[in-house]
Amino acid sequence: MDLPTEGPVSLEMVELAARIVDTSGALEMLADWDKVDNPTRYRGGRKPYIQPRGALILLVLVGLLGKPLYVSEAAEILRFRLPGKAWQEIGLNLSHFDDRQNVQWYFRLWRTIKHTIRRVIDPYPETPHHGRLTPEKYEELRATRDPTFIGQRK
Repeated sequence: MDLPTEGPVSLEMVELAARIVDTSGALEMLADWDKVDNPTRYRGGRKPYIQPRGALILLVLVGLLGKPLYVSEAAEILRFRLPGKAWQEIGLNLSHFDDRQNVQWYFRLWRTIKHTIRRVIDPYPETPHHGRLTPEKYEELRATRDPTFIGQRK
């Protein structure tokens, strides 16, 4: 990443990404799908650092800037290219964070995407995302898939 040549992202661009997320209905759809998948879930524990709205805004911002749609790109924009008011726009209170450029922001963003966004839209949640399956293991896994479940998620 060549960050020194890339300047800060304007607040107007962040507000545009926020409007896209807010008017798309994506947050409501994610919440509805989560209720369907897990009707009795209790969301205990600490709230995530980055809420789903903020994660979606960062991903839309990556697309608007013409960057590859990688979590690392969104984290780099968050860490190095957003002014303080833009942090507030995505739902982060600057007074709660000592180090805005900490590498932990990548992991905080990834956890939000993994646990609140990808989990409810992944049509193949039983497929491991780390390592490669042998053809035999893949066929075993494929045989257990529910076609109606996959159809709902596609």
